[in-house]
Amino acid sequence: MAGNNPTGQSGLGPWMLNVRLDRPVEGCLINPHAVLYQKGEKGQQRDKERFTYCFRWLRGPERPVCANASCPRAQSFSPIQWSKFARKGCSFLIQCVVCAKLRLPRHHSVFCTLQCFQDAWKSHKRIHQQMGRNRSTGGSSADGLQDASIDPLQDGEEETPPPPPLDYLTADTSEDEWQEVSTDRAYCPEPSDIGRCLKLEIRVLNPDGTLFFGPRLTETEPVLSAPPPPPQRPLMQVKNLAAAAGGLKFRIATYNMLAEIYATQAMYPYCDHWALNWNYRKINLLREMREVAADVLFLQEVQADHYEQHILPEMSEEGYDGLYKHKTRESMGAVGKVDGCAILWRRGKFRLADKYLLEFNDCARRQASELGLSHDQKNIFLTRVLKDNIAQAVVLEVLGRPRGGRHGGNMVCMANTHLYSHPEYPDVKLWQCHQLLQWLEGLTLPTNMPLVLCGDFNSEPSSAVYELVSTQVVGGDHPDLQLLQQAASNGEATELLRSVLLSDHHHQVAHSLLLKSAYATMLGDEPRFTNFTVGYVGALDYIWFSGMHWRPLTVAPIPEEHDLALTGDALPNALYPSDHLMLFSDLQFAAGTGGGGAGGGGLMGELRKAVPGLGGGLGGFGTPTKQQQQQQGASPLLTRKGVR
Repeated sequence: MAGNNPTGQSGLGPWMLNVRLDRPVEGCLINPHAVLYQKGEKGQQRDKERFTYCFRWLRGPERPVCANASCPRAQSFSPIQWSKFARKGCSFLIQCVVCAKLRLPRHHSVFCTLQCFQDAWKSHKRIHQQMGRNRSTGGSSADGLQDASIDPLQDGEEETPPPPPLDYLTADTSEDEWQEVSTDRAYCPEPSDIGRCLKLEIRVLNPDGTLFFGPRLTETEPVLSAPPPPPQRPLMQVKNLAAAAGGLKFRIATYNMLAEIYATQAMYPYCDHWALNWNYRKINLLREMREVAADVLFLQEVQADHYEQHILPEMSEEGYDGLYKHKTRESMGAVGKVDGCAILWRRGKFRLADKYLLEFNDCARRQASELGLSHDQKNIFLTRVLKDNIAQAVVLEVLGRPRGGRHGGNMVCMANTHLYSHPEYPDVKLWQCHQLLQWLEGLTLPTNMPLVLCGDFNSEPSSAVYELVSTQVVGGDHPDLQLLQQAASNGEATELLRSVLLSDHHHQVAHSLLLKSAYATMLGDEPRFTNFTVGYVGALDYIWFSGMHWRPLTVAPIPEEHDLALTGDALPNALYPSDHLMLFSDLQFAAGTGGGGAGGGGLMGELRKAVPGLGGGLGGFGTPTKQQQQQQGASPLLTRKGVR
């Protein structure tokens, strides 16, 4: 390729331009990564500031994408068909070695899979023989190849393919016209690009506008069509749904989106690199959020920059307002590369009355001070529990509903969290969950406010976390805590945390919220899994509601495992954008209840029935006293911010 490639400074190698492009897909922005550098004794010396990059995108002609005439992908450019799962592990187009040496046009020599190459070999190898004869005799057909029918194979000729084909492409040297489609840095493929290759031409200019380097041409694989939507999920509903039509009901959805910072080939090697790309995955993520039409949407692993740039603007156009809170940790590299949680609600149905944020790191530091731990114990405790996780809650006013009245007020509390993920830290998850539930007690019990709690709890139904949430109490004999006590490798840290957890309530961890699971209530059990990867399959995500206030009308069962296996080894894949599945349910106010605002007598009566010996005081259960409410209101853990 001709171009201006200047030599470097003394002692350094020539200048080089490294270009990387994502697989082009209709509707998915391609943002090229271009780096100009010199190689020297001290490694790559980069100099971006003094140069200007000029970009030019070109669309190629219509050409067959596979030289196998019977290829199932010859006329289909669905990402599902072009995934490496559908192509039996083949991630790239492959080219016949002999054709590459003969410099044949690419559309005669490239195959989408090794199987296609093997299937077409008997007829394809005639091209090698005829092209060689054609060059020696000077004869050719209209497209540069002689008709294969004039030189049929003789019986007994070798039909074994040559050694494995190269995994790179020889540039198409034909004079076919390439059409310029853009001079912007980034390009978003259009429907007219589907099935065609793109070329990116980059020129590097000096400050005075003269050419310093280039042009550098990079050609892509054929453009794929837009990601297809995941199959619609049917709803399971209560038998007497018609009888329940009179009460207020809302659709609740929770979804771990899989943040871009975690969507790597190292974590998900079975998924195509282009299918892990955020610009590809966000299409189906946003589509799922729109189609489920939730009234309140709880999201986890929401990357800060993606929330500001894509999720909130897109969902705002759909009629949503939102609240976001990132984890306590710093960004992983560039600004915004940190994940967190988000709650979105329909502004036509709710008004934000209050918002609260909980950082578990703050809980840990305060508790370490209150417990009077020694300096060494404090360091051990904090090293174990400081994991940067957070929770958030919003108090929403239900619009169009009379204030007060015999059902109380019109406020509901919606809470969202993402607990620590490491499987060897069940004690930390239990500690975080207990802190969360105590926090929510202070927000909801004093005013008998209806509560919905959603999130990724990173805990299976057999865990201590699940037992605590669903039954209000978990004992020190739970297997999660017993295993920690027996594991010598955990040492003093786990024993200290265990003693902290079990110190208050007679060797039990307890809370006062009467919470039920939407899925377990409707289906009799939790889904077998909500997280589905090659290395792990299990239920981690839940929709909890205060049983005195809500009843579930519907839930959406998760797809069957064999249905998910049709499009990939696991999640994520070209069809499903996350390693988790969205959960959603329709909840209705139970008869005789309503939003917060009235006294909590009815709820406290139920609490006293559920917990024998419960008196008017707190004692670890029930409504906080006025003094305790004042202390909690002044606590830095209960961060109240003004309504935006």
